Amino acid sequence: MEKTRQMQGFILDMFNKVSESHPRHKHEHILASHGIQFSSYFETETFLKSEGLGVLKKGKIFSPFNNEHMDEAFKAIKYLNDTKLDTKSLIIKIVGLHMLLNEELFVYVTSYVIINHPDFKTVHLPPYQEIFPDKFIHKETISKIKRQVIHNGKDSKKEIVIPADFSGDNLDPEHRLAYWREDIQLNSHHWNWHLVYPTDWTPDSGEGLRDRKGELFYYMHQQLVARYNCERLSVHYPRVTAFFEWDEPIVEGYNSHLLKENSGINYGPRPGNMILQDLPNLTKSILRAWYQRIMQSIHLGYLTSREYNTHIPLNNEGGIDKIGAIVEASRLSVNYDFYGNLHNMSHNSLSRIHDPDERYKGDPGVMGDVATTVRDPIFFRWHKFIDDIFQEHKLQLPSYNEEGLMFKDIIVKSVDTEGKQNNQLQTFWEESTLDMKYGLAFECGSPIVVRYRHLQHEQFNWSIIVENISNEKKQGMVRIFMAPKYDVTGNQFTPNELRKLMIEMDKFEFTFEAKKTVIVTRKSRDSSVIIPDAKTTQNIREELQKDDPWQHYCGCGLPSHLLVPRGKREGMNFMTFVMITDATKDKVYEEDDDVCKTAPSYCGILNKKYPDKRAMGFPFDRQISDNSWQKFQKPNMSVENLNSDLLVIVNRAVKNSLAIL
Repeated sequence: MEKTRQMQGFILDMFNKVSESHPRHKHEHILASHGIQFSSYFETETFLKSEGLGVLKKGKIFSPFNNEHMDEAFKAIKYLNDTKLDTKSLIIKIVGLHMLLNEELFVYVTSYVIINHPDFKTVHLPPYQEIFPDKFIHKETISKIKRQVIHNGKDSKKEIVIPADFSGDNLDPEHRLAYWREDIQLNSHHWNWHLVYPTDWTPDSGEGLRDRKGELFYYMHQQLVARYNCERLSVHYPRVTAFFEWDEPIVEGYNSHLLKENSGINYGPRPGNMILQDLPNLTKSILRAWYQRIMQSIHLGYLTSREYNTHIPLNNEGGIDKIGAIVEASRLSVNYDFYGNLHNMSHNSLSRIHDPDERYKGDPGVMGDVATTVRDPIFFRWHKFIDDIFQEHKLQLPSYNEEGLMFKDIIVKSVDTEGKQNNQLQTFWEESTLDMKYGLAFECGSPIVVRYRHLQHEQFNWSIIVENISNEKKQGMVRIFMAPKYDVTGNQFTPNELRKLMIEMDKFEFTFEAKKTVIVTRKSRDSSVIIPDAKTTQNIREELQKDDPWQHYCGCGLPSHLLVPRGKREGMNFMTFVMITDATKDKVYEEDDDVCKTAPSYCGILNKKYPDKRAMGFPFDRQISDNSWQKFQKPNMSVENLNSDLLVIVNRAVKNSLAIL
């Protein structure tokens, strides 16, 4: 416990104003507080320079999509993991890295080592949005903060509260979706997911288990696209179209208004109607070749090994995981030279579309940074294209038969939501604040917060009536999905259209007693896809003073306030789907210790096997036979559009409002 407490305090100190240009005085203070001479640090710095670290300069944008950046990151990770260190030795090494490394790369490396270190499982990383608020808050807002600090005086204790707004305005049609794409916690989730599942992880790296990593890459991003489509339909927009025609103009433009505060680097804007260009070391022809090889292998039903002498079959349970590895692409790719790096390198290409050969020394756009990429409309068009690759593989697999769908003797009688009004969910706008003082690279005596608006929904319960007609107790896995019922023109989606729009709402176990009918009640806040609000840095500091045992907290997971899609003012019809399967066949049994396990459906469980043997997204990951709900539905399912719809109604009111943004 004392070791954890020491490391927790150290991490809070190291990440505080991590972008400062000259942190020597901070290092002296931190090392002295742990009884370490500052000379130890200099010995470390000399060694690091000899190892070739420090290539990415301070103030630059670090990108896990960039192979060179990740090579440096994993050199640093290996350096920290090289020997079994005591806490004091690890602190010396981390301080040495901070002085030399790019600040974003440093936070990535240190965070990765801490979440995987067996002694520091309960150390809480500060929220990424508090470490680097300039990745989430517009430069104009930060400029207002600086002016207010000057006006008040540096030693003033008066709280500074500045309202924030979204990028763009209503002249841009895509601005209507900015509330979702620019959601602070959603972008933080995407950064945390790629922190937990880095492209450079391998089973022999000594950094735990990343079970079904390739499949999870597919499923988490597929769900982001499905949820974004729900939001688009909520504002009467059609579903997102795949970015497939790379020689055609990209109609949507985007300007993030984000600027790295310590270096003045702007995330490059992308005006509308720009065309993807060749980069000096990456042409569109290469991207097309990678894509065609992947698609050809999917249609052939096998991948070609690195040695080109083995066919690796795909049309099985593990095929989707292998495809995820070659598409992303990670070091788990069976043949990186042949299948390339389609997903990551295209992110880089799109981020450089405004200055592909760097003749104007332009900085990359938000598509090149995992903490900002979700903000851009092209992210969802690109990931619709990526998802279509996975869907093509799924089309090669047979539809689930009755045996694969049935759970004998379990009958789902009905499904309802219980809120202010049954089977109606209210969404509304809510205001929250972001503490800026921890991350801004200048001193100020007063508290600084930014007030921002986000979507929220009323808390509700699922109420599911289930009958077990057998003489035996049954252990079931309850799976809940929902999807919009109608397209933008008012036509009802077919089952095979709807399956790609199904958003997972929850998944949990329940014991059904023999010969009984029960009401299964589940709170929305307990969903397996969401993460509770992150503890602020101030919360963590306060807990550091207490003796209560700490629980593991992860930053990966859909923000709880985005669980329910926006809906419409007049109400939006959703179909709810509940299926109960045999948990004795589905559950992965492992020792339940104190590990990071929030949002396991989208994030897995850190260093454990994925907690469900079924395919991710089951039963909607494959084609529905005959495109018919009546033929698809079994007694252990409830397809509620056959009875009554769930209405989601958006309310314009702002809860806890200080001002309308």
